[in-house]
Amino acid sequence: MLRDLVKEGGLYTVANLLTKGVSLLLIPFYTAYFSPADYGVIDILNLFTLFITAIFSLQLNQGLARYVAEPTLDENQKITFASTAVWFSFFVLLGITLFLYFLPDEFIKRLSSDDLTIDKGTYLLAVLTIFLNGMFYLLGVHLRFLRMSKAFALISFIHAISGIGLILTLVLAFDYGIESIYLSYLLAVPPLLVVQIYLLRHHIKFTFSVTSLKRLLTYSVPLIPAAIATMLMNFADRIYIKRHLDFTDLGIYAMAGKFASIVGLIVAGFTMAIAPLVINKQYESTTKTELSRIFNLYISIGTLGVLGLSLYSKEILTLLTTKEFHGAYEVMPILFLTAYFVGFLMFSLGITLEKKTILTAILVSIFAGLNIALNHFFVPNYGSMGAAVGTCISTAGYYLITFYYSQKYYPFHFNKKLICFISLTHLGLIIGLLFWNPEMSITNFMLKGLIFVAYFSTLVYSKLLDLNLFINYFKGMTKNDNK
Repeated sequence: MLRDLVKEGGLYTVANLLTKGVSLLLIPFYTAYFSPADYGVIDILNLFTLFITAIFSLQLNQGLARYVAEPTLDENQKITFASTAVWFSFFVLLGITLFLYFLPDEFIKRLSSDDLTIDKGTYLLAVLTIFLNGMFYLLGVHLRFLRMSKAFALISFIHAISGIGLILTLVLAFDYGIESIYLSYLLAVPPLLVVQIYLLRHHIKFTFSVTSLKRLLTYSVPLIPAAIATMLMNFADRIYIKRHLDFTDLGIYAMAGKFASIVGLIVAGFTMAIAPLVINKQYESTTKTELSRIFNLYISIGTLGVLGLSLYSKEILTLLTTKEFHGAYEVMPILFLTAYFVGFLMFSLGITLEKKTILTAILVSIFAGLNIALNHFFVPNYGSMGAAVGTCISTAGYYLITFYYSQKYYPFHFNKKLICFISLTHLGLIIGLLFWNPEMSITNFMLKGLIFVAYFSTLVYSKLLDLNLFINYFKGMTKNDNK
């Protein structure tokens, strides 16, 4: 399973980095042409469209994934489930998009702040992306859980390159502002939807089953409040920053989140790959052993990556952004850490396998409430740092508790004492960085490198990071290539 995970997870990670991560290369462009306030508007509109999609998708993407990958269903049953999910989502997403488009004034009022009113044209363009992105994501999930990873990666690559090309063209050649972000989606996504439908032509039919819809909704509906709560848990920080600070502060915070998405994109890539693998191989005797090895790798490589990015966050910002965004370095270590905790989701598949979606809804609602409470108290008193800390605490709590309960349904072995020791050591280093603000110099650059090497050595010495595993894996790849 490890070989399959590296192969498919690598493809999905590359796809994620190409789809969203390549935009990181455009950060110098964004910071040159968009002010922090502009970036704050983009962030709040993205949050709004994500929120609407999370609700009105009815989370059928999760139901689709669960049944398409189910080994006990035959091919015709899977086609019926997929077709029902796709057609039902099509009409629901189209309906909500039209509603938001033709009744814009109240929503614009709610999304704007005292210091800045969002342009109506920008809002309307953002709303139109809801339908397109909702369907694009749903069909992408279908491709993933059919394990058509190469097709998924290629489509993601085309999506990224065409989107970036269109943004650059619209801004540089036609002098568009933030509208270029949404126009690029509207121009790039429709042709890709046609390609997805063509690739899935044997798996989606002009058929609809009420019985299948009931089973899909039974699985997915409990996840709607969970999705709302997840959105609140992930984005309450933005809401409270907009409320208590302004769009400029929100834009700077969003820029920190942009860099933190590096960790999130890598985590998401392997999460996307591991779910269909475990569902398909859940009854095999070696699956839990493989999960244990992968878990150790995630803890070691994940914490190492977070530490490295946190150590050099100031240098990264100085290199890639304008001076107006440099203050983002203060919250970046906390946001990196938050993205790392999200990765525990890939090892929490016991809840999914047992279809305990109500438990998911309860847990995420509790921790979303905690995040709102923490941000309500922290942001007015501690600003953006309070938002980052509050979100990190609630996110870590949710994913760790979810992992705990998942172990009850689908347990695998790991060295609890060693994992706790490494995790506490890592947390201590991240907290220390928040109080250590060295000037950029060769001496401090090398000192940071020594801290990184010392932590890496600790991982190797404790044998949590097994270098022989990599050596043997690449030897196996070499042998296969020679054959």
